[in-house]
Amino acid sequence: MPEVIIDNSIQEPILIMNEKTLFLHQFSFDSTIVHLGASKVRYRIDINNSLKSDVIRISPFFSEKIQIPALPFDSYVSNKELFIGPVIGFIPSRYFYNNPQRLKERFTDYEHVKGLIYFFNKKNINFHKRIIHGYYYNPADDVFTEGTFPLPSVLYTRVKLSKQEFVYFNHFLKGKLFNYTPFPITKDSLRKIIPLPSSTLRTHLPHSITYNGGRSIKRMLTKYSGVYVKPVNLSRGRGIHYVCNKNAGYQVYDTNGKAAYIKNTKALTAFFKRKKHKHLLVQQAIDTIFKGHRLDFRVYMQKNSEHVWQASAISGKVADKRVIVTNYPYRKHIVTGEEALSFYYSLPQSEASAKLKEAEVLCREVLTLFERKRNFFLGDVAVDLAVDNKLKIWLLEVQVRYAADIKEPLPDDESIISKNILPTPFHYAKSLTEF
Repeated sequence: MPEVIIDNSIQEPILIMNEKTLFLHQFSFDSTIVHLGASKVRYRIDINNSLKSDVIRISPFFSEKIQIPALPFDSYVSNKELFIGPVIGFIPSRYFYNNPQRLKERFTDYEHVKGLIYFFNKKNINFHKRIIHGYYYNPADDVFTEGTFPLPSVLYTRVKLSKQEFVYFNHFLKGKLFNYTPFPITKDSLRKIIPLPSSTLRTHLPHSITYNGGRSIKRMLTKYSGVYVKPVNLSRGRGIHYVCNKNAGYQVYDTNGKAAYIKNTKALTAFFKRKKHKHLLVQQAIDTIFKGHRLDFRVYMQKNSEHVWQASAISGKVADKRVIVTNYPYRKHIVTGEEALSFYYSLPQSEASAKLKEAEVLCREVLTLFERKRNFFLGDVAVDLAVDNKLKIWLLEVQVRYAADIKEPLPDDESIISKNILPTPFHYAKSLTEF
């Protein structure tokens, strides 16, 4: 690979190299094509034999709208044309686009990725001119700098893409994008994607049915001591209730653990009708109360540079006493998966490690199904699961746009986990290119 140096003193689209470099890479004598992201421009070649061999000085003037930032790029030559990169596009949520300092932790391993990594808002895409306005990471000053960029080589999105946006990017990027789903992954997706009951994976799903009035809850409570009633399309624990039998009626708990007694099934139907949730799921409650706290796990599944799903981190989410969910702000704290299994389940380290490895294998099987059956483009997801008092793993939910970036400083226990997961997607993104 030639060493590419962005030279701001060169005011035209020119490459400067010595003759040995020219012949080594079989460039034409007068010019060559330079590729940056999904764009390409013809550059004139000038010879300067005072330069070291395999060093190419390149003008930043890529086009009228685009200047190449002075960054540490990788490069290669193919078919006598020069490719520099990687160029990675990233779409964060609107909050993080407007508060870019909160994205800094994603760039802590930039020196091993290098190239142009920029983030942008979808409204700043010029589809006709194939340019995007946004901010790139400048490692020299550890700041984000505003600029206009070509379409990237690979796209990593943390927001929903419309079908038209997906078709546009997929055309130019030739499939090099993630995390795109053609339709949302909901709390009901696992039972739809996992095969018939004979499947081993199916045995790791809590029994779930579609809510159809209080009778559907009554029917489930003939089989289980408690059920969760969950809005299919909501996140962060919103709208979830826990229901169990009490005397001749029902005890219903909201996310804060506040209890209400419902005297009969008709009143139960009316109770949930007032909540005005269109689609609800009634799900078998897994017994995960240890030392007075509900506890579940989150497995951060990410593809590595070999394109293999791996658990970059596993956390144990410990709820405050009496509340029924472990989501922020209802949780007491977060610990590593191993710490959770050691303290709350009293497992020795070897057994805890084996249980976490089992969880990783199950998550990998599930995500492979999503990609194969649903044509999803995935690379960075969270899988929520529970481990019951008999140490059986139960798969609860897959989340593509899980809460990864942080809106405020995290306590030490959560910060350790975020440092393991936030930089990884850029490594996977680079691996999708030729760099």
